[in-house]
Amino acid sequence: MGAIFRWIRELFLAEVSGTLGKRVNRAAALIPQTATEALFNVVGGNVLITSIIGEVTVLIGNVANTLQLQINPTAGAAVVLDDGTYDPDSNPVGTLVAPTGNPADILQAGLAIAGGLAGGLLATGINTHGWIAPPGAIELITTADSVTGQMKWQCHYVPLDAGAVVQPA
Repeated sequence: MGAIFRWIRELFLAEVSGTLGKRVNRAAALIPQTATEALFNVVGGNVLITSIIGEVTVLIGNVANTLQLQINPTAGAAVVLDDGTYDPDSNPVGTLVAPTGNPADILQAGLAIAGGLAGGLLATGINTHGWIAPPGAIELITTADSVTGQMKWQCHYVPLDAGAVVQPA
């Protein structure tokens, strides 16, 4: 497995010269109400997702709720990116949300976030730079209705196949 991670790292560094890769933004929208909603679509081939960041743009109501991110390929089973226990109720505008890279970790949230992909995975002994996502969707799952909460999302990626892109859903 070490060779695969080294290859991904070399590809990443060669493609983007040390940056996070191409950026795609999804405009602010009401968070899904007890539902699963596609945030981004992966089209045309495999990509290396280097970062997914959400930002609260309208206060999320004080309702018990959880958020979870997953990659849901067109063919195959979904892969969760976090443990699904993050509760965003009453998070102020400007709160940032991001997975650490370790699916056993809660989504990191705050007005500033420490760690990122390397931080969460280093605790497990794995050092990587993101997730390989095949064609399909990057989704947000919620467990309650917040009524008013809105978030915008940003995804950075590196195409692994010619013509592969990530688009807002």
